[in-house]
Amino acid sequence: MALLWRCVIFCLFHPLLYGKPHNIEDLIQNDTGATEKSPLQTISVKDFSWAKGNQTCSQLLKDSKEFLGLLPPSSSWLFRPALALGLLEVGCLTEQDDFFWDLIRDEVESQMFNIMAKQLNGSIHQTTANPHNSQQYMGKLDLLKFNLESLSMNAPSHHKHCSGIQHEEQNVLMKGLILGLHSSLQDAKDHCDELGSVCAGVSSDTLGKFIIVARNGGYIIPHAGSKLWLHHCIGGHLRRRSTDPECHGEQELHIYNVMKKIPIVNGYYNAGSAIYYATQGCTAHAEDRAIEASVDIGYDALFAATGGVSLVISTGVGIAVKPVLKDGIKSAINYFKALFSS
Repeated sequence: MALLWRCVIFCLFHPLLYGKPHNIEDLIQNDTGATEKSPLQTISVKDFSWAKGNQTCSQLLKDSKEFLGLLPPSSSWLFRPALALGLLEVGCLTEQDDFFWDLIRDEVESQMFNIMAKQLNGSIHQTTANPHNSQQYMGKLDLLKFNLESLSMNAPSHHKHCSGIQHEEQNVLMKGLILGLHSSLQDAKDHCDELGSVCAGVSSDTLGKFIIVARNGGYIIPHAGSKLWLHHCIGGHLRRRSTDPECHGEQELHIYNVMKKIPIVNGYYNAGSAIYYATQGCTAHAEDRAIEASVDIGYDALFAATGGVSLVISTGVGIAVKPVLKDGIKSAINYFKALFSS
């Protein structure tokens, strides 16, 4: 019985249950539960003091510290290192300051800081995303929207009408509660249509089986060799706009207006804030930030990040459980390391 429970726990929490993520050769070798900081990448600080505009460093630091108190772990692993690097670049922070080490607290955040710093050192004008592929990213925006909605824990679903299965997407896999397993794609599509909005779509694994996944708790991750057919339904989660009081924070806006002017930093900051707003039910605002992040860091990297976080939330694990969160975002960090390593 004890062995059975171990197997159940492993299956729930392991982010790579269906195989290794697309474009990743090896897993990170670091212990995901480690709290010891890794050596940080030395950076050449540029003069971005102008990015503050008429804000003072004291006000920017005050806003940053207060807003950090609102961040869940699901977005802080991206948000904190981006903020640390941005504050260094605008001259409001040094690596000797206590607040710097409050931002870079553990192995995950240290790794992300090093990835960002390495990019920033490479070329200040170099962007991580290929602008020629931006249209391709926009074409896959539905997949990213699905992941962002899966993070929206406070928003009820109100799908009313479904118009059928969308076109095939390559190298992505939907995970979640399995509602059916079929040997043919047509049988799976028919079953999904019968289920209506309860069905999120049909996903094929590398074994050639066609899996029907429930919309509630479902999420999408990159996965080589897998295919996905999303079930298009009108509605979605209740979408609060950025103009809604719950989705409009003066502190975060002040920080955003500075970070968006700093190359490299802006992409990761937008990715972290997109995840944050999604978890607050502000899916429309989250999508706006996600689109900005996709242009800067690339669709694939952001897609992997949102899928990794969705794993933790969708399995019902409290997002405050940091060791589990680290395990859930391991594949996303692998993506960043692989895409941006020299």
